[in-house]
Amino acid sequence: MPLTTLFQSHLFDIFEASTDPIYVCSGENAVVEYANKATLNAWGKTSAVIGKPILEGVPELSGQAFPDLLSRVYRTGVPYHSENDRADLEVGGVLRTFYFKFTYQPLRNQEGAIWGVLCNATDVTELVNARKAVEDSQRDLRNMIAQAPVAICILKGSSLIVDIANEKMIELWGVSKSIIGKPLFDGLPEAKGQGFEQLLDDVLTTGNTFTALERPADLPRNGKIEQVFLNFVYEALKDSDGTIIGVMAIGVDVTQQVMARKRVEESERELRQIADSMPQMVWVTDAQGYHEYYNKRWYEFTCTTYDEVKGEGWADLFHPDDRLAAWEKWNHSLSTGDTYEVEYRLKNGSTGEYLWVLGRAVPIYNEENQIIRWFGTCTDINEQKQLQQQKDDFIGIASHELKTPLTTLKASLQFISRLIKRTPESEILTRFVDQSNKSIDKLGFLVDDLLNVTKLNEGQLSLNKEDVVLSKLMNDCCQHVRADNYIIKTVGDLDLSACIDPHRIDQVMVNLVNNAVKYAPESKEITISIEKTGEYAKVSVMDYGPGIPAEKKQHLFDRYYRVDSSGSQISGLGLGLFICKEIISRHGGQIAVDSEPGNGSTFWFTLPL
Repeated sequence: MPLTTLFQSHLFDIFEASTDPIYVCSGENAVVEYANKATLNAWGKTSAVIGKPILEGVPELSGQAFPDLLSRVYRTGVPYHSENDRADLEVGGVLRTFYFKFTYQPLRNQEGAIWGVLCNATDVTELVNARKAVEDSQRDLRNMIAQAPVAICILKGSSLIVDIANEKMIELWGVSKSIIGKPLFDGLPEAKGQGFEQLLDDVLTTGNTFTALERPADLPRNGKIEQVFLNFVYEALKDSDGTIIGVMAIGVDVTQQVMARKRVEESERELRQIADSMPQMVWVTDAQGYHEYYNKRWYEFTCTTYDEVKGEGWADLFHPDDRLAAWEKWNHSLSTGDTYEVEYRLKNGSTGEYLWVLGRAVPIYNEENQIIRWFGTCTDINEQKQLQQQKDDFIGIASHELKTPLTTLKASLQFISRLIKRTPESEILTRFVDQSNKSIDKLGFLVDDLLNVTKLNEGQLSLNKEDVVLSKLMNDCCQHVRADNYIIKTVGDLDLSACIDPHRIDQVMVNLVNNAVKYAPESKEITISIEKTGEYAKVSVMDYGPGIPAEKKQHLFDRYYRVDSSGSQISGLGLGLFICKEIISRHGGQIAVDSEPGNGSTFWFTLPL
């Protein structure tokens, strides 16, 4: 019906000035009789909608609740009120979602009949979106806490109500989820009296964060109270005004780590007791070789303190003549992981003497196969060294004393041999003289070995180097074997030469070839190979005998060691390969053997070109 009265005119002026949407629909089809500017703006329409049914003017409302609500209020006369109903409206050509707080109020004529519906609405979209954002944030927070890899809970108010607690926190407390919604110490009475109440109260009062590492706590575990160790943080929760409203707790159960460390510490304590009771000096370094520990025997021997010898401080305890070699070997072990083993003289703090010790160290690896420490010992071998020196002195004296009569006897036998050859009927005598010469030669070789060992020990084994074609030297040194019907083949680089002491390398080759004959008597073939490998010449002597067992190979180049692979007694002092090793070492090369039982043996050595 037309609205023409003066009062109505003023009323519409008020409606037009309102920032809230106000509109009036009439009849069963909800014809828009009036819509203020706020309504038209909210709908995204012009005044052209006035006079049209609402679904014609605002077609996007089709399928939404508003037309039915208008019809129901029109038919029943019962007002409708909503706090935040959703409306999808096309504004600026884009369908957007809004939320309105509104009231549908029936309008009656003078006879009391309903002729229309008045709508008074307020756009609460921002409030709804803000509330949803808060709800989303709270949901995200709860999800984050629930999925966190550590125990987290939120305690609200001075009563410390458990508002949120994830599975890990429930497990850490040793209780069920029923604790949520209860004051913490009502749901976990076992934690009372352990100082946690005071800590939480201090955070609530001051707002200061509290952090604990490995703090012991008695908590329920499997139906009984057990001591556990916790790392945790108490952080004050504040609202937008800065008022403290609760506490967030983050915790980790570190019981296993603490107990493992205590077991390690106990093991270390026991190991230290064992180390202190050992007669050897024991020391431990880090992966870089810096000393971290010495046992009691070390301090008794050196009369030092830990501060004096930590790190690399004990280098000054080495004898000056042994220091360089010992440290070179140590640095080699550190860079390669090889076992450290070297003899050197160490200063005794009580007497000032330098005494011989055998230093050994082995690497200790972690689960990733990385070296984390070195475990070392120093064994007092001074008495053995003195006995060795006495033996070497005796050998040197005996060798020199034996050499002179042997030389004279050899010369006499040679003179007798020449005389006998002039008398044909003296065949038996000739045989005995030849046998005597062979025995003297053998005795001469033994004396030569003893003399060479003496020279090595005294550092008197000198080298007189010259350029030598190796194949010629190899050929010359094997003539005595060829005379016994052995086949000697020299293969490889026959023109290769090296700067060597030919007399000493001849000694090495004679020894290796003689060993091939001695230990492989059934094989009449020996192969000598010469090749260039980088800056070195490599010479190999291969026989086709029974080979050498693996357990014996590592000792072949030791002093006085003899291989008896057949069970029969082999002549010699066990010095030949030891002397060979020293000669090759003094040339700056290496010597070794490759052998497997049943597949022969290959002794090889290298010489710098």
